[in-house]
Amino acid sequence: MRLFLTVRPRPVLLVPAAVLLVLALLFVRGLGRPGPAVEELGRRAKEELRRTASYRFRLAIRSVIEGREAVVSEVEGEYVRPDSYHLRGRSYDYPLELYQLGRRIFFKDPADGTWKEAQGGPNLVTEAVSLGTSPLVDFLQAPSFELVGREKVGGVGCYRLRSDLGEVANPYWRVFFSDFTLESWISRATFKVHRLRLEGSNRSVPGDKLEIDLVVYDHDAPLTIALPPQLQKSQ
Repeated sequence: MRLFLTVRPRPVLLVPAAVLLVLALLFVRGLGRPGPAVEELGRRAKEELRRTASYRFRLAIRSVIEGREAVVSEVEGEYVRPDSYHLRGRSYDYPLELYQLGRRIFFKDPADGTWKEAQGGPNLVTEAVSLGTSPLVDFLQAPSFELVGREKVGGVGCYRLRSDLGEVANPYWRVFFSDFTLESWISRATFKVHRLRLEGSNRSVPGDKLEIDLVVYDHDAPLTIALPPQLQKSQ
């Protein structure tokens, strides 16, 4: 009698290999094509910001003192190139609404609710204007970037970058804070800036810090900034 040894395939052993292959393919597809080098990414994002004609934004400024977080300012507004702004919200516990058209700044006085034109040198009104512009200036002046990863901001796929800043544009923040870091979320499709997060450490008290969060959206939307009717009549 001849004995025959029949070797049967062992599908159970092949299943893990097939699963690993599928997962590897999905992983590669998820990564997508390699993105640009971080230096090129930063350069293109700066170019896009410089040529953006208009946008809307939301700004939140928080301080952390002795472990307690406090909101300093919450502002939203619009910008139209070259130098028109409309801001509204709260800053330093005061209601805020103002317009900047060129070099002229008009604000609603919280004391009596009337519109006035800002006069003289730096004050809380001119500081309020710089709140929305400072993080963007810091981004444009950032010497280099580090690619942290990829995330979504408002449903938009973004590169997340990080920069160490020696100084920042806002002179008020430099008085008490230093060692600033800037995180930037840049659209992977358009290279538009969608979010900036600036953080600085207190110069004198370890652990205390300042956090600035700026969200930018509606890039190049057809926005118009005009003074309210009561101000137009007085001009």
